[in-house]
Amino acid sequence: MTIARLSLADNLVQATGLRPLKRVYVRGRERGDVVLVAVGPVETEAMLTALANQEAQLGQVLERRTQTATELTGMI
Repeated sequence: MTIARLSLADNLVQATGLRPLKRVYVRGRERGDVVLVAVGPVETEAMLTALANQEAQLGQVLERRTQTATELTGMI
């Protein structure tokens, strides 16, 4: 399912000329959110995926995932 969401987001970003894909956020109706954040150079196509429940502070989730993605970039 994550791959399908990422593919859809990538197609949208490509169609609108907003390349490269940096972050994808999907809000669920009942069970929470999915956040995908790019890790490393565009060529790696690596994404960090996080799931957050509805009570989570989305700003904090996004900030922490971005920090983690930056840390992981050094490992790629």
